[in-house]
Amino acid sequence: MKTRYLFVMMTIGLAAAAAARAATTAETIARGDRLVARIAQRADTLQVNAPNILFSRHLRSVVSLVRTDWARCKLLLDDRPEQAERSLEHMETILAGLEGEAGTWEPYARGERALVLAFQSRRDRSVQPYTMTLPAGWDETKAYPTIVYLHGHVPEAQAEPLWYVSLSFGPSRPAATRPAVPALEPHLTVAPWGRGNAGYTDGWESDVFEALDDAMETVKIDENRLSLCGHSMGGFGTWSIGVRTPDRWASLAIYAGGDRSAPVGSGLAENLGAMPVYIWHGAKDRTVPLQMGQALADELRRLGREPAMVVDPEAGHMVPAEAKLAAKAWMLAQRRPGRPESFTYVADTDRHRGAWGVTVRRNSAVDPMPRVHCTIDGSTVRLDTKGTTGLAVNLGEGGLGLSGDVTVVWNGQEAYRGTAREIELGDGTGWRGRDR
Repeated sequence: MKTRYLFVMMTIGLAAAAAARAATTAETIARGDRLVARIAQRADTLQVNAPNILFSRHLRSVVSLVRTDWARCKLLLDDRPEQAERSLEHMETILAGLEGEAGTWEPYARGERALVLAFQSRRDRSVQPYTMTLPAGWDETKAYPTIVYLHGHVPEAQAEPLWYVSLSFGPSRPAATRPAVPALEPHLTVAPWGRGNAGYTDGWESDVFEALDDAMETVKIDENRLSLCGHSMGGFGTWSIGVRTPDRWASLAIYAGGDRSAPVGSGLAENLGAMPVYIWHGAKDRTVPLQMGQALADELRRLGREPAMVVDPEAGHMVPAEAKLAAKAWMLAQRRPGRPESFTYVADTDRHRGAWGVTVRRNSAVDPMPRVHCTIDGSTVRLDTKGTTGLAVNLGEGGLGLSGDVTVVWNGQEAYRGTAREIELGDGTGWRGRDR
């Protein structure tokens, strides 16, 4: 009898606990749904008198990201209630911002707040955010130099896209308390979210390029003054992406980074050619030791290229504000020189197999790291390859930039003579579309 009584009481207790959890879940969902609706309503109201398309796009992006994130939180609510609570906090910050100064165009036009923009990933169709900071007095008809900034690792509680979005909507610092900074040339800053702590590698670097592509479709960017930089995890990403896409950037700036995803000694640094590289590192950094930054500098020196190396004897892992300003000024002084007369490319992934219009076929069974050295002498293109059985060459506009009749010599043998167009050599016929 006593056992039965205990069983009944336990059952009642479990049922009561389940009912309490269900009530809490329903209350959380209702609260989130109300916040989403209020944010969307406020954004719709602001769009009626939006001063330009860019601000309207910012508002639509925020609503899309809020809806997407809250839908995710509701699906995972039973297993991860703490994520839903954080999402609610972020939405409250966003709503308060939209109802205050962050709901006006002026602080964005002054470069005091970052616009939030979204794109649909081609990789998995998800909606992903990035931020864009405008120069004060932004002129939509002008093409600006642009810095693409890759953030470092963030705490687990912040590794969610809505936290990143909410940063643009928090309280602003009073003008009187803002530190005076030296004037820099007006420029844009594009900062991809990069899935939080994904690390900009193993395919997740696609978010960097998709954010940049979206930014270039949204505002005018000077492609010859496009620099890539990042701190810590973002510094590793800057080196990794930079050595594989050297024809995209005017310069690279690496703060407290290293070579984890593109090891020194592998030959990948040869791809950089004469591209300017800035390396900052704190001597007291215990997270990413100074030796990692020095290894990058030593690799470039071994190849005959002197980086701009700055070692702060008193700094740890975090970059002082004045050091970031100095690096920005350095980046803004750089310009992409155009296609070099001679360059080398080493390919270690199928995603990146060439530069300046020269693409090698990569077959790991032949060589996991094929290479090509290209030399242009007037109308003659000399290609010396190792570890590849075929390559594609865009001789004309968008590639090597030649015109008229061209002669191509591949590994000492004439392989093509004719007009400057896209050609394929070796057994590469038809492989370019399939391999990418």
